[in-house]
Amino acid sequence: VQPLPSDPRIKSGKLANGLTYYVVKNDAVKGYADFAVAHKVGTSLEENSQKGMSKMLELLSVRSTRNFTDSTIVKYLNSIGVPTKNMIFQTNADDIVYTIENVPVSRQNTMDSTLLVLYNWMASINIDEEDIAHTMPLLKNSLIDEWDAQKRIDDKLVKELYPKSPYAKSISVEQINNLAGFSSKELRNFYYKWFRPDLQAVFV
Repeated sequence: VQPLPSDPRIKSGKLANGLTYYVVKNDAVKGYADFAVAHKVGTSLEENSQKGMSKMLELLSVRSTRNFTDSTIVKYLNSIGVPTKNMIFQTNADDIVYTIENVPVSRQNTMDSTLLVLYNWMASINIDEEDIAHTMPLLKNSLIDEWDAQKRIDDKLVKELYPKSPYAKSISVEQINNLAGFSSKELRNFYYKWFRPDLQAVFV
């Protein structure tokens, strides 16, 4: 099979720390850009004691980070004309993607600040006991909301067909209801183990 030719609109590369980047030229909407950070990890990597950690990190990412405390990421993006609905978070079994859509980039400082948001999500989410305790009810509700009819059918099929697969160990409703929490140390260990440059890519 012949490889696809390189798209001339895309510039890509890898930094010394392993981080991959892609810059895609798109003239469809002038003056605006989409920003995303993708992680080549997902919920299938969670051990039994770590169930819900990936989703918890997603929820904490807009609560407090090194450079944006007290939900100021949301406030900042709103202040430059990016509505909250343009912040899209996807935490899946095999990948995690955080996206900010339609950012006005006519000013350099806007572009720099949005890249700073991505950096904070990649390596500087604040994780402490107070944040975890505050976010735990939101985590449970979020996980329950995902447990729709299709999810229940898929979960049953995977467990029947591939009982030894990591995908057969997805969090159950019973586990969600009994989720007592995890310490900030445990969550930080999980974060620094999997959210690292060689497993991440930035897209603009």
